[in-house]
Amino acid sequence: MKKTITLSGFRDAWAGTSREDSFSWEGLETLFDYFKEYEADTGEELELDIVAIDCDFVEYESLEEAAEDWGCSVSDAEDCLIGDTVRGSFIFRNE
Repeated sequence: MKKTITLSGFRDAWAGTSREDSFSWEGLETLFDYFKEYEADTGEELELDIVAIDCDFVEYESLEEAAEDWGCSVSDAEDCLIGDTVRGSFIFRNE
């Protein structure tokens, strides 16, 4: 049995957990949109697994910070973004 989740529900699922500070509200919206698009593109329903998401994705405040951590150029870091940066959230798959 699966339950459809809204953006609000997705954000609320993080509240009160030990991982609630892992992503900003904007970052959670970026992740939510990314997962919705993935489901639409693949037809696969995903389960909400906060621990797995927290392990698999990371948010940075800037592309420069990400590039420094990853030891790459800003343009290379930009190519690895998840979603768009309109919200000011820089989410990357933690590989």
